Amino acid sequence: THQETADAVVVATTAGVAGTLCPGLDPCIRQVLTSRIEYGSTLVAHIGLRSRPASDAMVIPVPRPVHPDLCVITQDHLLSPTAAPPGAGLISTYWLDRWSQRHRHTPDEVLAPSVVDALESVLPGLSGSVEFVTFDPWSPSVVRSYPGHYRHIAWLADALQRQGRIQLAGDYLTASSVNGCLVSAEAASARTVRVLGLSG
Repeated sequence: THQETADAVVVATTAGVAGTLCPGLDPCIRQVLTSRIEYGSTLVAHIGLRSRPASDAMVIPVPRPVHPDLCVITQDHLLSPTAAPPGAGLISTYWLDRWSQRHRHTPDEVLAPSVVDALESVLPGLSGSVEFVTFDPWSPSVVRSYPGHYRHIAWLADALQRQGRIQLAGDYLTASSVNGCLVSAEAASARTVRVLGLSG
């Protein structure tokens, strides 16, 4: 087994892995990481379009009365200008855990029409422009919230201010996203600098 020695470390993993990987953490922190933070899965459908929808919203949350299983839609061509050719569109849809689990083995060609129908209820007229539909399973995907969840996260964030040379970074400390992970890594790095007395 290869071993490294360091004055401090930032552990950037999912919550449960961090709690198992770091026996030197405060036991209360480990307990929150391993038993209070749960991840869900999502099946992401990417839809290529010949033309772009009229909507200029980059992110579209979908209310349950509109569709009970579709969580959010992103217009990737608005998020990144190079995501699709000029004039064409690329949309991603993120589906709730229960729907994703139910359909994770459904063939793409069987599932695609229902995904397009769901999109049509949010962005009317889109179905006539579809070029392709592909699916991307994410597991784990995002941290699942429950009543009291953010109380545990607030406690954890406060406890990390007092934690020593083992610092944590991850999407469970903020909104589950790439940006959230980057922000949490910057915060963990700042705490590590302070613990080592390197600031100033």
